[in-house]
Amino acid sequence: KLLTMYARELFIAGETEDFLAAEDGFFQMAMDARRSPEELDYCYCVMARIWRLKNCPEEFFKWALKNLVISPCSEMCNEVGQFYFDRGDYPEARIWFVNALQETKPILAAVYGDEIPAKMLDKCNEILAS
Repeated sequence: KLLTMYARELFIAGETEDFLAAEDGFFQMAMDARRSPEELDYCYCVMARIWRLKNCPEEFFKWALKNLVISPCSEMCNEVGQFYFDRGDYPEARIWFVNALQETKPILAAVYGDEIPAKMLDKCNEILAS
């Protein structure tokens, strides 16, 4: 329960520093074979965010794909969308924000299934229309 609460709190109110401070703990939890698939997905979401924030695509995709190939969630689709948005690839970012809105469900915070991807989709559409 603590892992779930910590991951949710990070995704609801965490700042960059909070995610970076959580790296060692979530890495250890992700490597623990006793973790349930749901707990591992929480860890993968946190670890993907950490590596996106660190601007390390290889590590980012290593963690993101662990979730996306088995049980994709809205949070991870948003992470991938944000990854492409930050790089200026708005058509690709748009696809991932649509996936977050329409193809997946949130596992940590409801805003990742509606409010956040809708806002980012609007930003992509504005940029692409200009």
